[in-house]
Amino acid sequence: MGSSPVTATIGPSAVKLLQHLQEFLLRELSPRELAPNRSRTPPRLLVAFSGGPDSLALLWGLKTLAERWNSLTVADVGCNTAESDRSESVRASALAFDVEAAHFDHAMDPTSGARADAARSLASALGVPFWSERASPVGSPPQSAHQGREGEARRLRYDFLRQVAESRSADAILTAHHADDQVETVCLRMLFGSGIAGLAAMQPRQGNILRPLLEIRRGLVEEAIAELGLTFTEDPTNRDLALQRNLVRHRLLPALPTGTDLQVLRLADAASRARSTIERVLGQVVPWSPNEDGLPDPHSYPLSALSQLPSALLPWAMARLHRAEGHDYPPPQGAVRELQSQLDRRESLEASERPRRPLRCSAGASLLWEERQGSLYLAGPPAPIAPFTVTEEWPRTVALPRLGCRLQITREPIAEWMFCGAPRRTALSPDIDIGTTFTVRNRRPGDRVRPLGHGSLKRLKELFVNFKIPAAERDEVPLLCIEDSIAWVPGVTIGDEFKLLPRHREAWVVRLTTKGSVGQ
Repeated sequence: MGSSPVTATIGPSAVKLLQHLQEFLLRELSPRELAPNRSRTPPRLLVAFSGGPDSLALLWGLKTLAERWNSLTVADVGCNTAESDRSESVRASALAFDVEAAHFDHAMDPTSGARADAARSLASALGVPFWSERASPVGSPPQSAHQGREGEARRLRYDFLRQVAESRSADAILTAHHADDQVETVCLRMLFGSGIAGLAAMQPRQGNILRPLLEIRRGLVEEAIAELGLTFTEDPTNRDLALQRNLVRHRLLPALPTGTDLQVLRLADAASRARSTIERVLGQVVPWSPNEDGLPDPHSYPLSALSQLPSALLPWAMARLHRAEGHDYPPPQGAVRELQSQLDRRESLEASERPRRPLRCSAGASLLWEERQGSLYLAGPPAPIAPFTVTEEWPRTVALPRLGCRLQITREPIAEWMFCGAPRRTALSPDIDIGTTFTVRNRRPGDRVRPLGHGSLKRLKELFVNFKIPAAERDEVPLLCIEDSIAWVPGVTIGDEFKLLPRHREAWVVRLTTKGSVGQ
């Protein structure tokens, strides 16, 4: 390194960097967050530190400001902002903070360990506490369901940063993303087909994650580093064209007309403002459910309000719920469509005054949306229903304790309802002999049934999809099987070979009793 970063002669680019950082902290951090009291030390900011030029510039700037703000002397560091008019006491008591660095070694190339050591040395030279962790095993991380290798690496890095922040009682995590990173992110989102939320890309503040350099261009950062004589590490994976971001950075953007980057930034700004407006309106139309004290509880929505929401806003509402529960990614579009379908079905059942069961729907990533006392919650995966089989002689009442219901078989005269269909009861041919062996079980791979009115077998899975039986509920549907054929799939169909005929005067009636596992 060159001379001490605190005593070095500060050039114009470094001055601009410090000025921007100071204005950002004053704007984004409330006095409560940067206001130590007598019972605690100054607030702590944790920097995601790779050792590259961007994170080094950020760490140097924060360390410089921390030393100035933690001092009772108002020193001129070249930042001509409104803060210079504040008194020494305000500067010392309201703006003091500590800074630490955290480095995550992804172990994605043979030199990553040496870069981690270099990052430690850089932090030490700045007088900043340093924390690090190495991913295991060496090599590419496993593929993520969302963004492949890059997405999984990001997830691991942020998991580590959150762990360090919690263990160090850090008030915020700061990353060194700048405006050029934002351009690349917007281009990637366009290639992925993202909507407004995706095109808004990174925000200056998301919860306790801050991006102070997001409005600064890469050139200014590099000039500041050069002025200060600071050395930094080079990450060879930034040149790996197998990574999509590198393709955008090194191939796509250089091939576009001059000024495209500014247009992309304007697009991100417009999308960000549109997203803010939508989410503000969304909060008014679909408020959080009240908690026991009547205050908004950001963990569930009233289903009555959610059901009235225009379908175009439902993805926004569910993404908002996922963020509130700490998930980085919004739910898949297919899951949102299924939820919309169940909400529509719920409304139609209420309008017809027919009984219904609580809503439950897959939310992707092994998560569930489920109804509890009139509100929709995001929950973890339920305990799976293990395969079960109950074999008896016809007719017999069968208890299904795993599903909380019973199956009853009785012989009754023909009635009009038997030709209309009903989710929890059915009428089968009276030609089934007493003493015939029957089985009640849940689904198995490869199950097929000959639906009523069809001459050929169809896959049970296909029927579940066509009848909109949620995937999370399909293992709970009790199948009535006679010998080797499926005779009844509650809520879906009966086997065509077991249908009533015009000559029949009686029928075998099969009922599911007690609230259980099949839709009403």
